[in-house]
Amino acid sequence: PPHNPNSQPTAHSPKQVASPLAVPLYALLLSFQLTTRPPAVHTTETSVSPPPNNMTEFHFPPRELAVMSVLWRLGSATVADVREHLDEDLAYTSVLSALQILEEKGYVRHEAEGRAYRYFATVAADKAGRSALTRIREAIFQGSAERLFAQLVADKKLSRDELQRMSSLLSQRLGDDDE
Repeated sequence: PPHNPNSQPTAHSPKQVASPLAVPLYALLLSFQLTTRPPAVHTTETSVSPPPNNMTEFHFPPRELAVMSVLWRLGSATVADVREHLDEDLAYTSVLSALQILEEKGYVRHEAEGRAYRYFATVAADKAGRSALTRIREAIFQGSAERLFAQLVADKKLSRDELQRMSSLLSQRLGDDDE
């Protein structure tokens, strides 16, 4: 329709989001802090330092988290490898850009492999997961680990074996308090 200069501006209404408690935890992990930054310029001489050992807060926008997930699963990967293992069909340059941004942040490093680069995560998945779960606990569950745990165990997709392993971990942790 033609634009009427006298009409009130309209914005697309935001998508309705289900209650956070109804959203699966993995979906919450994918929804953290979108950031934009100019692409980094990298050459074979570019050296990126690994993140400091005391770094405890990690913020991965959805695409960067998906790329990191591939690196954690495979151990290392070329751009083509990452692209092949992503759920989303991205252009080679989009995957390369995500890897370069992650490298600039210090979360990834690369080594030359022939004419390509092989990328390695410099942040362990469990360390990044701990940071993400802390943010979820604070932002969604008002700091309550009990409410976060209740959400986790309420997942009907968990097998009996997984629940038993979780119970065993709790028992071990409770035993640590006795000492």
